[in-house]
Amino acid sequence: MYINSLLQQFRAKGWQALFYYDAPRLRGQEQFEYALADSEYSFQLDGEIDLSPHNWQRINWIASPTWRFYADNVFAKIQFDRSPTWEDPKQPGTGLLTIDFQSMESYLRSEIEEKDRANWRAFWPAKAKWYRDRRDSAEIRLHKEGKHIDLHYQDPPLPPPPPGQRNPELPLEVTRPAHPLIKSSARVPLQRDALPLGTTCHTGEPCPQSGIWHAQFPSHSISNRQPGYDVQRFFAQGSLMPPVPVHYPRLLGRWLGYPAQIEPVRWILMEYA
Repeated sequence: MYINSLLQQFRAKGWQALFYYDAPRLRGQEQFEYALADSEYSFQLDGEIDLSPHNWQRINWIASPTWRFYADNVFAKIQFDRSPTWEDPKQPGTGLLTIDFQSMESYLRSEIEEKDRANWRAFWPAKAKWYRDRRDSAEIRLHKEGKHIDLHYQDPPLPPPPPGQRNPELPLEVTRPAHPLIKSSARVPLQRDALPLGTTCHTGEPCPQSGIWHAQFPSHSISNRQPGYDVQRFFAQGSLMPPVPVHYPRLLGRWLGYPAQIEPVRWILMEYA
């Protein structure tokens, strides 16, 4: 898709994906699912991840997918709006792609009340604290739900001040990696076009996503009656998903060995790798 090509060009030129100041720092598919549930209009997506055709089709036409980037004290916003006829196969669907560039200085000044904008830097710490409180609230809730917060991400530093001025010191609550209630959270590997965890496929099918897969045996399998019988393996994308040998113990197994039956299974994606 052209959108993905555009995102790739931005990243190749050194633009960094930007989270809005009060947005929770989710990545990849978790960010997409959050945006899908959070609002039908504002649809902020992770600029590090290309949009898969499957996810593209899940976005309501009234939503405006948006990606934010920053580089050299400049913010960029990529937004795509679609016409009401977008999903009508009998009508010509049209879309409007816009790319807005704005200096960080101009953007942050506009976030302060108009009467205080001439000296916006003095008021930014309080505004940044307000944004961070909102982010912390969302991240604490998402962390409790088992979501992964990208603790490596930090908001971009303030732009250089004009001659004779200084940038303010931001409070610790703004600069710390995360709220104390989020004791640890592994960074989600940046999986481009990553399929959601829980994706399934079957023995004999090509693996659709590199990662750790769990074998789910048929209900009649003897493996379901053997405590602790659990199979998880890494498979690379494109490799064929194999059957699993299930060992059937018998009375003289110590001497005769344990015969195995090869069973086709349902594989479930558990972790990215």
